[in-house]
Amino acid sequence: MFDARSIFRVVARSVVVVLLVAGLCGDSCTVAVCKEDCDPCVQQCKCSGSCANGLAYDFGTVHRLTAYRLISEQGAQGETGRTLTEIVGLSLDFAHGPVEHSAADYTRFARSVIDVNERLLAPRGTQWIPEPVQLFQTAIVVPFRGAGAQESLEFLFDRRGNLVEIHEAYPAGS
Repeated sequence: MFDARSIFRVVARSVVVVLLVAGLCGDSCTVAVCKEDCDPCVQQCKCSGSCANGLAYDFGTVHRLTAYRLISEQGAQGETGRTLTEIVGLSLDFAHGPVEHSAADYTRFARSVIDVNERLLAPRGTQWIPEPVQLFQTAIVVPFRGAGAQESLEFLFDRRGNLVEIHEAYPAGS
């Protein structure tokens, strides 16, 4: 049936295949074991701080605006507006893992984006106050208001949790 030479060939081929697959994966494959009912990507765990789904990025990385298009506009009465569009790479799934997100998650994520990008989104030292999340069929809007009635900051997300656009408005003279 099987002689020692054929068994050696089968084992050698298996080892080569395993090494080849491992080499193709490189360092991108990460596994974490946590023996409690806890996902370290969503909540604080006692036994592990590593995400089993590979999303173990730091807070700044998952909330920092790095690629976007900035459009500035000034209205007839002197009000100013800025829109950040074509935003790349920021989403609730990237920050918290692929789970179903609540309205509070969207607000918390938007607040974190403001905190990490303070020079860009609060250059005047504006303290943004969250307002109720607006749910639409194809989008979710997270509005914030400033100290003045006409100061506003709105985050537009698609239904998958990707940050699509941020619009900032200030009254004339500010």
